[in-house]
Amino acid sequence: MSLGLVVGLVALIVIGAAAQRISGLGFALMLAPFLAILLGPHEGVMITNLFGGVSPLLILLQVWDRVDWRRCWQLAIPAIPTSFLGIWATAILPTGPMGIVIGAFVALGLLTAIFMQARANSFDNTGLRTGTGLLTGFTNAVAGVGGPPLTAYALISRWDPVRFAATIQPVFVVICALTFITKLIATPEQMPTMPLGVWVACFAAMLVGIWAGSKLERRISPTAVRTFVIVIAFLGAGTALVKGILQVAGVWA
Repeated sequence: MSLGLVVGLVALIVIGAAAQRISGLGFALMLAPFLAILLGPHEGVMITNLFGGVSPLLILLQVWDRVDWRRCWQLAIPAIPTSFLGIWATAILPTGPMGIVIGAFVALGLLTAIFMQARANSFDNTGLRTGTGLLTGFTNAVAGVGGPPLTAYALISRWDPVRFAATIQPVFVVICALTFITKLIATPEQMPTMPLGVWVACFAAMLVGIWAGSKLERRISPTAVRTFVIVIAFLGAGTALVKGILQVAGVWA
């Protein structure tokens, strides 16, 4: 692995971890395309799942007192069975068409949520949280985009962005750890090997990014954070859609 690639990877980890600390999501989205190119699509997903679980775990240590644990488990527990379903689906179904459907569906859901937020009062109940969790687990396992369904729920329920950013961290820990461990058991050969120094640099970059994000968070208004979350969520949906189209076209393996 060349020095330039390592520097690029470390820089992306810093930016992604800072974004995750500020808005609650964005780390995996920023890393996934780069790692897929650098390590290959399967190995890249493995590392993204690993880092995507470690980063929110570290952030959780800082925001523990902001977490709405009741809402967290109502989102995380339903995501567990659909994570397994998504892993199974990727093993037997063509990933390209699935990525297109998921990307389009999630983008439509986000647009609907924005429309509902602008036109109606907040809406929230156990059924909505359960449905969000189910969709989050599946989309994360299939296309690596667990954040957009959570964002749509936050918009519909008008969830405070600070509480949202904190509460979804343990949700990501659960689904990313589950996906990573399952894939590691099923396909251990997809776990890439990197020099020890690169691993150390990656985890150090993660800590730097989280520290920078915690400093920047104090200077950013809740409205700006909400806008940032929506932009990242649409990028996630768009990434899944474009990746699916490229896979169908045979450009992306």
